[in-house]
Amino acid sequence: MRSRRLFLILPLILLVITGALIYRTQFAPHSTRGVSCADCLRYSHQIETKFRHTPENKDNTQFFRYALDKSCRGVVFLSGACSKLRRVFRDDVSQFMGLIQEGNVYEACEVAKACPLRNPPA
Repeated sequence: MRSRRLFLILPLILLVITGALIYRTQFAPHSTRGVSCADCLRYSHQIETKFRHTPENKDNTQFFRYALDKSCRGVVFLSGACSKLRRVFRDDVSQFMGLIQEGNVYEACEVAKACPLRNPPA
């Protein structure tokens, strides 16, 4: 009887531990781990292009969120970088929107920790 309980409980414990590990590596919030600098630059540039084509939406945060969703396509979508970057960009809309609108896509990717710092602090 005791061994039968063990055989029922042990797989359940292993399943919970495995699920927690998968969640931690795949769905870690606010993490750009596994996102290449090129993917971040491509995604940020697509967002910048949307603002260049519609200058009347310069300070519109709702349009920025729309641009985040609409720019999630192609290679950036297939690589999985899009969802991670979108989460990071949505956490601080005003900072990323300002950087991207000014054409500082590399700086936006530096802040998102997807690209290395050009001028690291000494």
